[in-house]
Amino acid sequence: MSRIERGLTAPTWDTVQALLLAMGYQPELRMQRLHGRWDPRHLASLSARAPAERLALALSANRMAGRLREAGRQGSSLTDPKAHERS
Repeated sequence: MSRIERGLTAPTWDTVQALLLAMGYQPELRMQRLHGRWDPRHLASLSARAPAERLALALSANRMAGRLREAGRQGSSLTDPKAHERS
């Protein structure tokens, strides 16, 4: 517990569950969609970067998206010979 409190380790789900049960609480894990399109922590981190760095990251992400798209096309053509006609 001390290591968690001092920030030296991050607890696993098993640890969190055991601690909550020991305190008389039933842990509940659920998801909730973000209200916006972006994760607020990621957006804050990105905003702290210099404009040139943000541009470089955006260009890199765009290149990666293009490579993924091409890999998907190639993969589809291996399983469906007519896939290239639909893209």
